[in-house]
Amino acid sequence: MKKERHVKKRKQYILWLLSVCVAANGTAGLAAGSDVLPRDEILADETGEAWGTIPEEEIAGALAEIDIHVIDIMNENEKTGKAETDAEVLDERELLPVETETAAKEPEESDSEMILVSETETEEILQIELTEIQKLDAVEGMTGDTSESEQSETETAEVFQSGDFLYSVSESSARIVGYQGEGGVVTIPDKIGDYTVTAIGDAAFAHHAAVTGLIIPETVTALGCQIIEGTSITSITIPPNVSRHHEWTWHSPLKGCETLEEIRFADGTTKITDYIAAECSVKRIVFPESLKKIEEGAFYKCSSLSSVTFPESLSEIGVRAFSGCEGLAEVNMASGIVTIKESAFSRCTGLKKIVLGENVRYIERFAFSGCTNLKEILLNHNLEMVGDAAFEDTAATSITLPKSVTYLALDAMGNTPFSWRLEEIIFEEGTTIVNGAAARGKLQLTRVVLPESVTHISSGSFHGCKKLSSVSLPENIECIEIDAFSESGLTEIELGDKVTYLGDKAFKDCRALKKVVLGKNVKTIGYKAFSGTAITSITIPKTVSSCLLSSNWGEGPDGPFSACKELKEMIFEDGMTEIPAYIAATGQYPGSITRIVIPATVTKIGDQAFQGCSSAVIYGIPGSYAEQYAKENGFSFQDAGEYYPDTSWSVESTESKSEGLTDGSKRKVAAKVAALWLSSWLKKWL
Repeated sequence: MKKERHVKKRKQYILWLLSVCVAANGTAGLAAGSDVLPRDEILADETGEAWGTIPEEEIAGALAEIDIHVIDIMNENEKTGKAETDAEVLDERELLPVETETAAKEPEESDSEMILVSETETEEILQIELTEIQKLDAVEGMTGDTSESEQSETETAEVFQSGDFLYSVSESSARIVGYQGEGGVVTIPDKIGDYTVTAIGDAAFAHHAAVTGLIIPETVTALGCQIIEGTSITSITIPPNVSRHHEWTWHSPLKGCETLEEIRFADGTTKITDYIAAECSVKRIVFPESLKKIEEGAFYKCSSLSSVTFPESLSEIGVRAFSGCEGLAEVNMASGIVTIKESAFSRCTGLKKIVLGENVRYIERFAFSGCTNLKEILLNHNLEMVGDAAFEDTAATSITLPKSVTYLALDAMGNTPFSWRLEEIIFEEGTTIVNGAAARGKLQLTRVVLPESVTHISSGSFHGCKKLSSVSLPENIECIEIDAFSESGLTEIELGDKVTYLGDKAFKDCRALKKVVLGKNVKTIGYKAFSGTAITSITIPKTVSSCLLSSNWGEGPDGPFSACKELKEMIFEDGMTEIPAYIAATGQYPGSITRIVIPATVTKIGDQAFQGCSSAVIYGIPGSYAEQYAKENGFSFQDAGEYYPDTSWSVESTESKSEGLTDGSKRKVAAKVAALWLSSWLKKWL
C-alpha cells in the first residue's frame, strides 16, 4: 500500500509541475483567468492531510524534464503544422486536470503560437516520468536487498602486479586475478610479498592458450569460476583445503577447458567442494585415500567421464554429484560408502551395471533415475532404505531385494523405487515383511518370489500389477493389508491357514480372479476385500467374526464381496455360530447372490448381513435359526441337507446349549432333533 500511495502522489505532483510549467511558458493554451492548483492541494492525500515535502532538487529536475517535453511538442507541431486551435478538438481534450469555466473556450489569438497539450500527450509525459521513478525505485529496492557478499563481489579492488601475476589484496591475503606470462606450466607462488595467496579469481588464466599446466599451492582455499577456460591444460591437481569456490553454481572453476582430461585431488583432501568440476571435459578423476565426502554437483554433467573408482574412506556421495555424466559406464563402489544422496547418479545414460558397496545403507530419491541403460543392479545386504524413484526409468527387469531393507519410499505421485520395466522381483530368504512400495503399479511385473519367512504383506505392495496372474503365498503369511493385490491380474488365490486378517480392498478389482480359497483361521475380512472380482462361489470359514466398513464418510455398507457380479453362492462353514454384519452386503451395487447356505449351528446373524440380496434363497436345516431368520426377513427357505449331510453336529450343538437341563429334558431335546432329521431324510428320499 505504501508503494502504491508513493507512485500515486508522485503522479499528482508531476501533474502540478506540468501545470506550472505550461502556464509559465504560455504554451498550455490555458484560458484567461484559469489558475494552477496550489501545490499543497495536489500533495494532500484523500483526507486532505498534507502528504509531505518534495526535495527542491527533485522539483528542479522534474521541471527541466517537462520543459524538454514541451519544447519537443512545439518543434513537432512547427514541422507538421498540426497546431490545433479548433474548438471541436478542444471539446474532446482535457487540457489539465482542473475544472474551469473557461476550459472549453477558444484560445485567444496572440503573437506567440498556441500549443495544445492533449490528454494523450499529457499521459505520455507522465508515463515517461513515472517510468523513470519506477526505475529509480527498483534500483533502490535492489540496493536495499543486496547482501554484503554480493556487494563485495561487485566492488573493484585495486590490482597490483608481481612478475607474471596480477593480484588484489585483502588484509593479509592475496587473490590472483590475472596472468600476463608466456605460458607453459605455470606455478602460482604461495606468497606475494607479505601476502599469502589464498584464492584464484574468476577467469584468472582464461584464454591463455599457451598455458599447458597449472600448479596451485596448498595455501589456496577458494577458486573462482572458469579459471582455466580456453587454456591447454590436460591435468590439474586441486589442493586439499579448497572448501568453496565462486557463488555462481553453474560456472565451476574448471568449466570451459576443453583439453582437460584428468583431475587429481591432493593427499589430505577429505571433502570435494560442491560444483568444483561441473560441466567440464574431464575423463579421469583420481581420489585420495583420505576422502570422506563428495559434495553437491561436484562432477555434474561431466559427460566425458567414463569410469570412476572410489577410495575405501569415502562415506557419502552428495546430491547430483555425478548427475548427467552420460559417458559414465562403470562405477566401483567403495565398501565405506554409507549414503548415496538424491539424484547422485541420475541421467547417467551410459551406466549399465551397478554393484553397491557392502555398507551402503541409504539410497535417496532419484539416485539412479533416468539411467536408461542400467540393466543390472546388485543391492547389498546391509541396505536399509531406498528412496522413491531411486531406480526409476532404468533398464532393469529383475531385482532381488535384500531382507535388510525396511523402508521403500512412495511419493505423493505413487512413484516407487524401481523401474516401470520391472518384470520380476525376488525377496531374499529371511524377509518377514513385504514392503508396501515393493512393486506397486509395475505394469510389466509377471513374477514374484516370496520366501517362506514372509508373514506380512503391506499395503499396496502389488497394487496395479496388471500382468501378475499368479503368486504363491507362503504358509506363514498372517496378514494381507489394504490394497495389497488390488487391480492386479491374479486369476486365483489360496490363503494359508495362518492368515487371520485381510485388509480393505486387498484383492479389489482383480477382474480375472475367479477362484478364492480362504484359510481356516481368517477372523477379519476388510471393506470391499474382494469387490469387483469374478468369483462365482465363496465359502466363509467359521472363524470369520467381523467385516470392516469404510471409514470414508458417505460410503455405503459395502461388504467384502460387493460388486462381485458373478457371485451366485455364499456358503458358511459348518460350526459357525454367528454370521458377522455386512458379510454379503452389496451396498450401492445390485446383488447377484441367489443362494446363501447357513448351518444349523448359527444362532445369530448381524445387521445388514444380507443387505441387497433380495433375490437370494436361504438354505438351512429345517427348524434351525436359519429358517426362522428367513421367515422374519422375507427370504425364501430351502432345505440345506445336501450341504450338511452329517447332522450329528446338530445334536451336539443342541446339547451344548442345553447345559443345566435335567437328563429327562436332554432326552426330549435329542428326540426332537432326531425327529427333525428323520423328517428331512424322508422328504429327500421318498
